[in-house]
Amino acid sequence: MDDTPADRRDLGLATARAFAGDELADGYLARLGQLSPDLADALLTNVYSDVLSRSGLTPRDRELLTLATLIALGGCNDHLRIHVELALNVGTDPQEILETLLQAAAYAGFPRALAAAAIVHDAFAARGLLRGREH
Repeated sequence: MDDTPADRRDLGLATARAFAGDELADGYLARLGQLSPDLADALLTNVYSDVLSRSGLTPRDRELLTLATLIALGGCNDHLRIHVELALNVGTDPQEILETLLQAAAYAGFPRALAAAAIVHDAFAARGLLRGREH
C-alpha cells in the first residue's frame, strides 16, 4: 500500500472497524467528523493507521496497554468505557481486564483503579459478564 493520505485513511478505517466493529467505528467517526473533520482524520491516520495497524503487538495487547494508560491518566472515563468495549471486541478475556485493574492499582493508585472499576463493572454488566463471578 502507498503512503498517501487516502491510503492511510483507508487503513485507519479498516483498523478502527476491526477493533470496534463497523457500526461503532462508523458512528463514532461520523459524530467526530461532524464536529471536526480534521480531528476525525487525525484519529484515523495517526492512531488507527500509523499505530494500531502495526504488527508489533496484538490488538489484545494494544487494548490492555491502552486500558492501563487510561487508568493511570485518570479523568478519561469516556475513552476508558470505549476501550473496555474494544478490548472485549478484540478477544481480551474479562479476567485480563480485571488483572489490568489490579496492576494499575499498584502503580497508578487505588483511587484511579477504583474509578475505572466502576466503568469496567458497567461494561461487564451490559454484556452479561458479571454472572458467576465470586465476591
